[in-house]
Amino acid sequence: MNQTLLLRSADRFVGSSESCSIQLQENVEGKFRVKNVIVPNTMYPVRSTNNLVYFSQSGTDRIATITPGFYTSATFITALDVALNNSTPAPAGTFSTTYSSTTGKITITNSTTAFILQFGTFATIAANSARKLMGFNSSNTASALSQVSPNVINLTPDLGISININQNNGVKNLASGARLCLYIPIQPGSSAFGSLIALDSKNLEYTINMVNNTNVIELQVADSGSQPISLNGADYEIMLEKI
Repeated sequence: MNQTLLLRSADRFVGSSESCSIQLQENVEGKFRVKNVIVPNTMYPVRSTNNLVYFSQSGTDRIATITPGFYTSATFITALDVALNNSTPAPAGTFSTTYSSTTGKITITNSTTAFILQFGTFATIAANSARKLMGFNSSNTASALSQVSPNVINLTPDLGISININQNNGVKNLASGARLCLYIPIQPGSSAFGSLIALDSKNLEYTINMVNNTNVIELQVADSGSQPISLNGADYEIMLEKI
C-alpha cells in the first residue's frame, strides 16, 4: 500500500484555517501526488475584497460598504440600500434598489440628487470594488437619478479556490519547479453556501516533490483572483499519496 499523508488545517499549530502552519508527525521526503481535496464552501461571496461602492454626488466622492456575508438577490439589494444610505460622507437624498427577476439586473435610484457610480475611477484590485457583484462594468456611469446595471448581478463570484502549499522552498511542483498551488474548481452542486467542494485523483494532476526533510507545511487559501480568502473558521483536508 502506498504511503499517504493527510494535511489537515485543523492540525495547525499557528494561524487560522485559511493561513496556517501544520507540524507533521515525522520528516517527509519524496514524490507525492495529490489524491483528493475536501474544502467546505464557507467563503462569503461578499467580503472585504469586493464590498465597496464608489459614487459621487454634486462633486463629492463617497464610499459605501456592503456588510460581508452570504446573500440572496433579495437580501443583497437590502444590504446595498443600507450601505448606500450610510455612506461616508453621508449621501444626499435616499437610495432605493430594485431587482428584476426577469433580467437579473438591479436599478439604483436616489430620491432627490443625481449620482455617478465611479467604478472606472476606482477600478484596481486594491479598490475592493463591488461592481461585479452589482453587475456594473469598470467604467464611470453618467450622472443620473437612476442607474441600471448593464449586466446581471453576480452573487457567486468564485469559480474556484486556490490552496498554496509551501515549506521554505521544500515543497515544489515537479512540472514547473515552483511552489505548489492547487486550483480547485467549484463544480455544479458544490456552489451552495456550506456545501463541500471535493475533488479526487481523477480530476487532479498535481505531483509534488518534498525535499529537505520537510516537517512543517504552510497552507494558504485564496480566491480565483489569487486574493486571500476566509473560510470563516471552517477546516479542510488534502490527501497526498507517495509515488
